[in-house]
Amino acid sequence: MGATNHYEVDPLTTWVIADTHFGHAKIVEYCGRPSDHDARMLKAWQEQVGKEDLILHLGDLILSRDPGLREEVRNLPGKKWLMRGNHDHKTRVSQFRDLGFEVVWDIVLHVGEIVLRCSHRPPAGGYVKNMDWRLHGHVHERLPPFRMVGRSLFVNCSVEVWDYAPIRLDRLIRLGRQWRKDLLERTYREPRGGPRRQPQVVSGLARTTAHSCLQEGGHEGHSSSAGS
Repeated sequence: MGATNHYEVDPLTTWVIADTHFGHAKIVEYCGRPSDHDARMLKAWQEQVGKEDLILHLGDLILSRDPGLREEVRNLPGKKWLMRGNHDHKTRVSQFRDLGFEVVWDIVLHVGEIVLRCSHRPPAGGYVKNMDWRLHGHVHERLPPFRMVGRSLFVNCSVEVWDYAPIRLDRLIRLGRQWRKDLLERTYREPRGGPRRQPQVVSGLARTTAHSCLQEGGHEGHSSSAGS
């Protein structure tokens, strides 16, 4: 594990996904997934991610030795990076390379002035004194897509909260900005005749924001033909 790696990326051709758990027999029971979750994730990835796009997987890729499923994962499009999760550490780096994934560590993405620090697990509160965004997985459906921790916006990229599909970075940033704007308007608005309220995170707000976008706009197509 080396120094932190910083990359300036194009948000129109960069995708994030986490916790696919391809072939994990118990994940339907553990996380309430639909029985066809593998097929849904494969289809969404194939339809949305372009061949030359970058897709960063935030860990827990596959838990199956089934050769057919592994071949499907190997054939998924994009330049595929993997930050290993807790279910990936017993798998050798060479085995992930055989699946078409480059294993990476300590990734920080830059989109203009926005800094997006990436990890499998959400970092501890002691590391969120700045205003960087924190992209993570690991928590599955237990946390909403967005929440504030200190001054930092945490983004849960687990597939359960993103309709079992990759998230293109421009869309993630657009939703995150809107969620934070809505939060500030709700929590810092001064009531008439009363003191300013202290900020409170409304846990259901993020899930509603993401769900409404899915309902209105659906998924993006290949970035080569999609707009912002």
